[in-house]
Amino acid sequence: MKQYLNPVLRLTLGAFLLLSSAALSAQAASLQISPTSLRFDLPQPRAGSLTLSNPSSEPVTVSVELSRWTQTGGEDQFAPTQDVLVNPARFVVPPNGSQIIRVGWRSKALPGSEQAYRMTVQNVPGPSSAGEGIKVQVVLKMNVPLLFTLPTAQPKVSWTLTRQSDQVQLSVQNSGAHFASFNNVTLISGDYKASVGSFAVLAGGLLSFTLPSAVAALTGGTAAQINYDAQDKSKVGERETLTLALP
Repeated sequence: MKQYLNPVLRLTLGAFLLLSSAALSAQAASLQISPTSLRFDLPQPRAGSLTLSNPSSEPVTVSVELSRWTQTGGEDQFAPTQDVLVNPARFVVPPNGSQIIRVGWRSKALPGSEQAYRMTVQNVPGPSSAGEGIKVQVVLKMNVPLLFTLPTAQPKVSWTLTRQSDQVQLSVQNSGAHFASFNNVTLISGDYKASVGSFAVLAGGLLSFTLPSAVAALTGGTAAQINYDAQDKSKVGERETLTLALP
Protein backbone atom coordinates (compact mmCIF):
# COMPACT_ATOMS: atom_id res chain seq x y z
CA MET A 1 0.00 0.00 0.00
CA LYS A 2 1.42 3.39 -0.98
CA GLN A 3 1.57 5.85 1.84
CA TYR A 4 0.43 9.44 1.48
CA LEU A 5 2.80 11.66 -0.50
CA ASN A 6 4.94 8.75 -1.71
CA PRO A 7 5.72 9.24 -5.44
CA VAL A 8 5.35 6.46 -8.00
CA LEU A 9 7.02 6.04 -11.43
CA ARG A 10 9.87 8.47 -10.85
CA LEU A 11 13.47 8.03 -11.82
CA THR A 12 15.27 7.50 -8.51
CA LEU A 13 18.93 8.14 -7.76
CA GLY A 14 19.72 6.71 -4.31
CA ALA A 15 23.07 7.00 -2.60
CA PHE A 16 23.68 4.30 0.01
CA LEU A 17 26.54 4.54 2.48
CA LEU A 18 28.35 1.21 2.69
CA LEU A 19 30.88 2.10 5.36
CA SER A 20 30.79 5.07 7.68
CA SER A 21 33.12 4.55 10.61
CA ALA A 22 36.64 5.92 11.12
CA ALA A 23 36.96 7.08 7.53
CA LEU A 24 40.38 8.39 6.59
CA SER A 25 39.50 8.94 2.94
CA ALA A 26 36.32 8.90 0.89
CA GLN A 27 35.47 8.09 -2.72
CA ALA A 28 32.06 8.64 -4.32
CA ALA A 29 31.24 7.38 -7.76
CA SER A 30 29.87 10.05 -10.05
CA LEU A 31 27.70 8.73 -12.86
CA GLN A 32 25.34 10.39 -15.33
CA ILE A 33 22.88 8.62 -17.60
CA SER A 34 21.01 9.88 -20.66
CA PRO A 35 18.19 9.56 -21.44
CA THR A 36 16.62 8.89 -18.04
CA SER A 37 13.90 6.65 -19.51
CA LEU A 38 13.21 4.77 -22.74
CA ARG A 39 9.93 4.17 -24.54
CA PHE A 40 9.63 1.81 -27.49
CA ASP A 41 6.57 2.03 -29.74
CA LEU A 42 6.32 -1.52 -31.08
CA PRO A 43 6.60 -3.10 -33.57
CA GLN A 44 9.42 -0.67 -34.39
CA PRO A 45 11.78 0.16 -32.87
CA ARG A 46 12.54 -2.86 -30.71
CA ALA A 47 15.92 -1.66 -29.48
CA GLY A 48 17.55 1.49 -28.18
CA SER A 49 20.48 2.74 -26.18
CA LEU A 50 21.50 4.91 -23.26
CA THR A 51 24.81 6.60 -22.53
CA LEU A 52 26.43 6.31 -19.11
CA SER A 53 29.09 8.94 -18.41
CA ASN A 54 31.79 9.01 -15.76
CA PRO A 55 32.97 12.62 -15.21
CA SER A 56 35.24 11.60 -12.33
CA SER A 57 39.01 11.14 -12.41
CA GLU A 58 38.84 7.43 -11.54
CA PRO A 59 37.48 4.38 -13.40
CA VAL A 60 34.11 3.05 -12.24
CA THR A 61 32.90 -0.55 -12.47
CA VAL A 62 29.19 -0.73 -13.30
CA SER A 63 26.56 -3.48 -13.25
CA VAL A 64 23.17 -3.45 -14.98
CA GLU A 65 20.12 -5.50 -13.94
CA LEU A 66 16.64 -5.73 -15.44
CA SER A 67 13.34 -6.33 -13.63
CA ARG A 68 9.78 -6.79 -14.86
CA TRP A 69 7.64 -3.96 -13.47
CA THR A 70 3.99 -4.50 -12.56
CA GLN A 71 1.52 -2.89 -10.16
CA THR A 72 -0.54 -5.35 -8.16
CA GLY A 73 -2.07 -5.18 -4.72
CA GLY A 74 -1.87 -1.41 -4.91
CA GLU A 75 1.94 -1.30 -5.09
CA ASP A 76 4.85 -1.46 -7.51
CA GLN A 77 6.21 -4.99 -7.91
CA PHE A 78 9.54 -5.98 -9.45
CA ALA A 79 10.68 -9.45 -10.53
CA PRO A 80 13.69 -10.83 -12.44
CA THR A 81 13.14 -11.12 -16.18
CA GLN A 82 14.76 -12.22 -19.41
CA ASP A 83 12.25 -10.47 -21.66
CA VAL A 84 14.69 -7.69 -22.48
CA LEU A 85 18.28 -7.92 -23.70
CA VAL A 86 20.93 -5.64 -22.22
CA ASN A 87 24.52 -5.31 -23.41
CA PRO A 88 26.91 -4.96 -21.71
CA ALA A 89 25.63 -6.01 -18.29
CA ARG A 90 28.92 -5.32 -16.48
CA PHE A 91 31.71 -3.01 -17.58
CA VAL A 92 34.26 -0.41 -16.54
CA VAL A 93 33.80 3.24 -17.50
CA PRO A 94 37.18 4.99 -17.78
CA PRO A 95 37.86 8.38 -16.16
CA ASN A 96 36.03 11.15 -18.04
CA GLY A 97 34.72 8.46 -20.37
CA SER A 98 31.37 6.96 -21.33
CA GLN A 99 29.74 3.65 -22.21
CA ILE A 100 26.75 2.97 -24.46
CA ILE A 101 24.24 0.50 -22.98
CA ARG A 102 22.02 -1.21 -25.54
CA VAL A 103 18.63 -2.69 -24.69
CA GLY A 104 16.06 -4.45 -26.84
CA TRP A 105 12.94 -6.62 -26.91
CA ARG A 106 14.10 -10.25 -26.97
CA SER A 107 11.10 -12.11 -28.44
CA LYS A 108 9.99 -12.02 -32.07
CA ALA A 109 6.38 -12.08 -30.87
CA LEU A 110 4.77 -8.82 -29.80
CA PRO A 111 3.13 -8.54 -26.37
CA GLY A 112 -0.64 -8.23 -26.13
CA SER A 113 -0.38 -5.07 -24.06
CA GLU A 114 2.20 -2.58 -22.88
CA GLN A 115 5.09 -4.08 -20.91
CA ALA A 116 7.09 -2.15 -18.32
CA TYR A 117 10.55 -2.84 -16.95
CA ARG A 118 13.08 -1.24 -14.63
CA MET A 119 16.75 -1.11 -15.52
CA THR A 120 18.94 -0.68 -12.44
CA VAL A 121 22.37 0.78 -13.11
CA GLN A 122 24.82 0.99 -10.22
CA ASN A 123 28.51 1.24 -9.57
CA VAL A 124 30.29 -1.71 -7.98
CA PRO A 125 32.48 -0.72 -4.99
CA GLY A 126 36.05 -1.89 -5.36
CA PRO A 127 38.48 -3.10 -2.68
CA SER A 128 40.60 -0.57 -0.83
CA SER A 129 44.24 -0.45 -1.83
CA ALA A 130 46.99 -1.17 0.67
CA GLY A 131 47.91 1.87 2.71
CA GLU A 132 44.66 3.70 2.04
CA GLY A 133 43.20 2.86 5.42
CA ILE A 134 39.47 2.62 5.84
CA LYS A 135 37.64 4.07 2.86
CA VAL A 136 34.05 5.20 2.62
CA GLN A 137 32.52 4.20 -0.70
CA VAL A 138 29.15 5.37 -1.96
CA VAL A 139 26.97 3.31 -4.27
CA LEU A 140 24.95 5.26 -6.82
CA LYS A 141 21.88 3.38 -7.98
CA MET A 142 19.84 4.68 -10.93
CA ASN A 143 16.49 3.14 -11.82
CA VAL A 144 15.58 3.73 -15.47
CA PRO A 145 12.00 2.98 -16.64
CA LEU A 146 11.69 1.02 -19.91
CA LEU A 147 8.28 0.92 -21.61
CA PHE A 148 7.38 -1.24 -24.61
CA THR A 149 4.09 0.16 -25.89
CA LEU A 150 1.65 -0.66 -28.68
CA PRO A 151 0.69 2.21 -31.02
CA THR A 152 -3.09 1.70 -30.81
CA ALA A 153 -3.27 0.95 -27.08
CA GLN A 154 -5.20 3.27 -24.78
CA PRO A 155 -5.48 3.59 -20.98
CA LYS A 156 -8.77 3.04 -19.16
CA VAL A 157 -8.57 4.51 -15.67
CA SER A 158 -11.01 4.37 -12.77
CA TRP A 159 -10.71 6.13 -9.40
CA THR A 160 -12.29 4.93 -6.14
CA LEU A 161 -12.30 5.97 -2.50
CA THR A 162 -12.73 3.26 0.14
CA ARG A 163 -12.73 3.26 3.92
CA GLN A 164 -10.94 0.60 5.95
CA SER A 165 -11.17 0.98 9.70
CA ASP A 166 -10.07 4.56 10.43
CA GLN A 167 -8.35 5.14 7.08
CA VAL A 168 -9.49 6.29 3.65
CA GLN A 169 -7.70 4.95 0.60
CA LEU A 170 -7.56 6.34 -2.91
CA SER A 171 -7.19 3.60 -5.53
CA VAL A 172 -6.38 4.20 -9.20
CA GLN A 173 -6.85 1.26 -11.56
CA ASN A 174 -5.89 1.08 -15.22
CA SER A 175 -7.69 -1.73 -17.05
CA GLY A 176 -6.43 -0.47 -20.41
CA ALA A 177 -3.37 -1.52 -22.41
CA HIS A 178 -1.35 1.72 -22.09
CA PHE A 179 0.05 3.55 -19.06
CA ALA A 180 -1.54 6.75 -17.74
CA SER A 181 0.38 9.43 -15.86
CA PHE A 182 -1.00 12.01 -13.44
CA ASN A 183 0.89 15.03 -12.14
CA ASN A 184 0.27 17.15 -9.04
CA VAL A 185 -2.77 15.19 -7.88
CA THR A 186 -4.75 16.77 -5.05
CA LEU A 187 -7.91 15.86 -3.15
CA ILE A 188 -10.19 18.71 -2.10
CA SER A 189 -13.25 18.43 0.13
CA GLY A 190 -14.73 21.65 1.46
CA ASP A 191 -11.91 23.64 3.05
CA TYR A 192 -9.64 20.61 3.26
CA LYS A 193 -6.91 19.96 0.67
CA ALA A 194 -4.47 17.05 0.53
CA SER A 195 -1.63 16.54 -1.94
CA VAL A 196 -1.26 13.00 -3.31
CA GLY A 197 1.70 13.74 -5.59
CA SER A 198 2.57 12.57 -9.11
CA PHE A 199 2.46 9.00 -10.38
CA ALA A 200 1.75 6.74 -13.34
CA VAL A 201 -0.45 3.67 -13.49
CA LEU A 202 0.84 0.94 -15.76
CA ALA A 203 -1.32 -1.06 -18.16
CA GLY A 204 -3.34 -3.47 -16.02
CA GLY A 205 -1.98 -1.79 -12.90
CA LEU A 206 -3.53 -0.81 -9.58
CA LEU A 207 -2.09 1.76 -7.18
CA SER A 208 -3.52 2.63 -3.77
CA PHE A 209 -2.70 5.55 -1.50
CA THR A 210 -3.52 5.90 2.18
CA LEU A 211 -4.78 9.45 2.68
CA PRO A 212 -4.13 11.58 5.79
CA SER A 213 -6.20 10.86 8.89
CA ALA A 214 -7.96 14.20 8.45
CA VAL A 215 -9.67 12.80 5.35
CA ALA A 216 -11.04 9.87 7.36
CA ALA A 217 -12.54 12.38 9.80
CA LEU A 218 -14.69 13.93 7.08
CA THR A 219 -18.33 12.88 6.90
CA GLY A 220 -19.18 9.98 4.61
CA GLY A 221 -21.02 11.01 1.47
CA THR A 222 -19.25 14.37 1.34
CA ALA A 223 -18.10 15.29 -2.16
CA ALA A 224 -14.37 15.15 -2.82
CA GLN A 225 -12.70 16.57 -5.91
CA ILE A 226 -9.63 14.92 -7.45
CA ASN A 227 -7.61 17.49 -9.40
CA TYR A 228 -4.53 16.96 -11.57
CA ASP A 229 -2.65 18.66 -14.40
CA ALA A 230 -4.39 18.42 -17.76
CA GLN A 231 -2.99 15.59 -19.88
CA ASP A 232 -3.83 17.20 -23.22
CA LYS A 233 -0.73 19.04 -24.47
CA SER A 234 -2.98 21.78 -25.85
CA LYS A 235 -4.16 22.53 -22.29
CA VAL A 236 -0.81 23.17 -20.61
CA GLY A 237 -1.31 24.93 -17.28
CA GLU A 238 -4.93 23.80 -16.92
CA ARG A 239 -6.33 21.33 -14.38
CA GLU A 240 -8.71 18.41 -14.81
CA THR A 241 -11.26 17.47 -12.14
CA LEU A 242 -13.36 14.46 -11.20
CA THR A 243 -15.72 14.21 -8.24
CA LEU A 244 -16.08 11.26 -5.87
CA ALA A 245 -18.11 10.72 -2.71
CA LEU A 246 -16.19 10.06 0.49
CA PRO A 247 -17.07 6.61 1.88
